[in-house]
Amino acid sequence: MYRVLSEENPDDLLLRSNYGAALIAGGQAEQASTVYSDLLAQPGLTAVEYNQIAIGAYNGDLFLQAAEAFGLASQQLPEGRDFLYNQAQSLYLAENAYEDLVEVSSRLITVDTHSRTARQFLVQGLARLERMEEAAEALNALEGLPFDIAELQLVPADGGYIIPGLVTNRTADPGSAASIRFRLYDVNGTVVGSQELSLTLDEVEVGLEFEVEIPTTAQAIAYNYEVL
Repeated sequence: MYRVLSEENPDDLLLRSNYGAALIAGGQAEQASTVYSDLLAQPGLTAVEYNQIAIGAYNGDLFLQAAEAFGLASQQLPEGRDFLYNQAQSLYLAENAYEDLVEVSSRLITVDTHSRTARQFLVQGLARLERMEEAAEALNALEGLPFDIAELQLVPADGGYIIPGLVTNRTADPGSAASIRFRLYDVNGTVVGSQELSLTLDEVEVGLEFEVEIPTTAQAIAYNYEVL
C-alpha cells in the first residue's frame, strides 16, 4: 500500500518516509535505505523536513543516513541543539564513523556546553581513533564539568513552549547557584523567545528536574541554552 501511495504522491515526504519504515519493519533494510537516500537527494528541503526524514531513518537503525539528514537540518539551523545532538548520537550508534563523530561532537559541545553525553561522544570517537592524548584532555574536561544539563526537549504549550530537563551537580559545591538562558529559534534562525532559569544545585550526583516556560506567538523549531 505504502509503495503505491508513495509512487502516486512523490512530494509527500511523510508518506515516503512511512514507506521506508514499513520496508524496515518487513525486513527489507536495503530497499528502505534506497528510499531514504532518494528522500535526501531531493532539493530544497527545509530543516523540519530533513529532521522528519532523519527520525524515520534513525528509528529503522539506518544511523548513517539519519546522521546525514540531521546534519543537513543542522546546516540550515546551526543554532539548534537537538539537530546536532541527534546527528552525534546517530554517528555514535553507527559503525566506523569515528572521524565524523569527533567532528560533530566537537561542534556539539559549543552548543550543548554542559552535556556529559556530548563530551562522552567526543571521548569515545577520539579513543577509537587512538588519539589518546586528545581523548585524555576531553575526558578531563568531561570530569571537570560543575554540573550536567540533560534530557532536554522542545514541547509546544499554550502560549509558547516548555523545555523540560535535568540538572545534575557533578563537582560544584552543594547550594551553588546556576543560571541558564534558553532561546527559541524559528525556521530562519531568528530568536523568537528566551527565558532565564535560576536554580540551586543539590548534593553532588543528585539531579534536579526543571521546566522552563518560554512565551511566544511564533513557531519555534529549535532551541539552545547558555550558562550565564
